[in-house]
Amino acid sequence: MPRLNAFSVLVALTLVACQTNQEAPKAAEPKVLAPTPPSVSCAVDSQCDKFLRCLDGVCAVPPAITGAVRADTPIATFYNGDKEVGQFFLEVADDPEEQRRGLMYRTEMRDNWGMIFVYDTDEIHQFWMKNTLIPLDMLFIGADGVVRGIVSDVPPLTLTGRGISEASRHVLELNAGTCARLGSRQGRACGLRTRPTFP
Repeated sequence: MPRLNAFSVLVALTLVACQTNQEAPKAAEPKVLAPTPPSVSCAVDSQCDKFLRCLDGVCAVPPAITGAVRADTPIATFYNGDKEVGQFFLEVADDPEEQRRGLMYRTEMRDNWGMIFVYDTDEIHQFWMKNTLIPLDMLFIGADGVVRGIVSDVPPLTLTGRGISEASRHVLELNAGTCARLGSRQGRACGLRTRPTFP
């Protein structure tokens, strides 16, 4: 899978946690995981069914679901001034087929994961939620690493085009509510450092 170098986003963090349940805690319900798919050889994502990705030549459950982190997994680091307030591991979509599939057919994405769409030029991007089962926040980022705009809490399974009126080079998709939790807003620097192979 293609990889990016780590990049940083300047944001503020507001996180309030409370627990009001006075009863004894209940045992957590066991999480039912999707069955491991049979090994299918592949060269590109389009050779894999539904949400599976072509990883190391085999169709596999994506890392944003399994949480599997490798040494070369790209990371988005969020800062409030010099203080780090959050990190997100990233799946990369930098070819047309990966960008077409995006996060389709997934029933979940870990809270500390996202997907970044990498384009060759700045342009106005429109995203829709066809076959996308989880609500998302979309950050539109310029080549200079500045957030041009955010579309928050995009509902799943809609065909309405979502975007902003300004051109962007990258689009970062995170679970819905993340931008509000971190205080992300338009005009904040992301400090995006791209791979040397990118234009």
